[in-house]
Amino acid sequence: MKKIPAEQTSERDCRCHRMTRAFYQYLQCLHYIANLEKPSTCFKKKEKELNHFIRPACSNDAIMNKIKVNAAWAHTMRRELKKHYHEQLLQKLEAVYDHYDCTGDEMMGWEHQALSWAKKNYGTQLRRDAVDEFLARLPSTVRSPPPSPSMPGSPLEIPARPSPCTPSPKVQRPPKKNRSVTHPC
Repeated sequence: MKKIPAEQTSERDCRCHRMTRAFYQYLQCLHYIANLEKPSTCFKKKEKELNHFIRPACSNDAIMNKIKVNAAWAHTMRRELKKHYHEQLLQKLEAVYDHYDCTGDEMMGWEHQALSWAKKNYGTQLRRDAVDEFLARLPSTVRSPPPSPSMPGSPLEIPARPSPCTPSPKVQRPPKKNRSVTHPC
């Protein structure tokens, strides 16, 4: 078996972590966009609560116009957040393309690891439509190289099962000495 130098292993692990994080952040953006498409009942309740809270007892047209502006805050915030997350999606794709010298197996491993991180962090809150979009978008954007004049974009062969990032080999340590000393007393 060929032994890999420690500096190469460390570099590979660092790259693996960086790419998995980029994939995870890509999935996060899709998750947040999905949440903004269909606001949660909690979000709707807070919006209704705020609208109810700011109603004055004796109102005139000027106050009512200001209330309408205030009532539109949720719509404006959702629109701005969607815009922000779409920009983040593009940045994450650029990060992936910057490190495109990888195999299909590596891509599948990063995708699989990012999904496991998301499931661990979001649990049941992770939206199925966000995961489906993540899995659907990646084959068309990441798994095939960006088209260039010198190399026509041809899709990479994708293995049936994802392979996780290979961890660096662990350093063999000597066995621990038994520190519990029994005294004859």
